[in-house]
Parts: sequence; C-alpha cells; structure tokens
Amino acid sequence: MWDSPGAEAPPPSDDPEAVGERLTLLVSVRADRSEITLDGELDLANVHLLRHALYDAAWGPGEVRIDLRRVTFMDLTALRALHDAHARLRGLGRRLVIVVAPGRRPRVMSVLSLAAGLTVEEHAEMEAS
Repeated sequence: MWDSPGAEAPPPSDDPEAVGERLTLLVSVRADRSEITLDGELDLANVHLLRHALYDAAWGPGEVRIDLRRVTFMDLTALRALHDAHARLRGLGRRLVIVVAPGRRPRVMSVLSLAAGLTVEEHAEMEAS
C-alpha cells in the first residue's frame, strides 16, 4: 500500500455499530481516469477503505479524482492518506485531483501544511461524462 508512518488503520469490524453508516465510497473507472466518490465521515475508523480504493486506482488509467463534496468530516489520517497517494501517483507520472464544493474545503486541509501541493478543484456538480 502507501508507505507512511501511521498508515496502519484498525481492521474492519463486523459490528455495524462500530463504524455505522458513516461513510459510503463509490469507485468508477473511466477510459481516462479513476474516480473515488466519498459521502459521510472520513477518519481513522474507515480510512483503510480510502487507502484500498486509492491503491486500486493507482493501477487504473490517467488521473485519480477524489470527490470530497459530500464528506462531512475528515481527520488527519484521511489527509495523510491523500498526501501519500499524491506522492505515490506523482512518482508514477500520474496526478491526484481532489474535488471539493465551492467554499467547502475540509477544515483539516485549510489549517495544515500537509495539504500544500495537493491539487484541489472546486466544482458545484460533477461533470457529465
């Protein structure tokens, strides 16, 4: 997977109350890119889902787009996963694009320098393909 300190996430739990319905993750692969759309809270309890999706997307075509417009909370472990993916994809000659709603950049991305260098685009709606 992505090499980073603190990259170990707790194993998924079979107990639905442990994580609840806090995150939905949808992956789509197109001819020119892979897209990962997230909805809900993204944190230590479920960042492993994002890391697995990013790992799989690294084998796909073109750029990797992460849609965070419906993310209601994101912690430092999620930002670290995005930062690691950005570095890994850049090393492969590829690009990670993070999509946020206009004026709704996750707070953790606004206050930490770890987000510096990430490609962030603001879009009200996903483009039709």
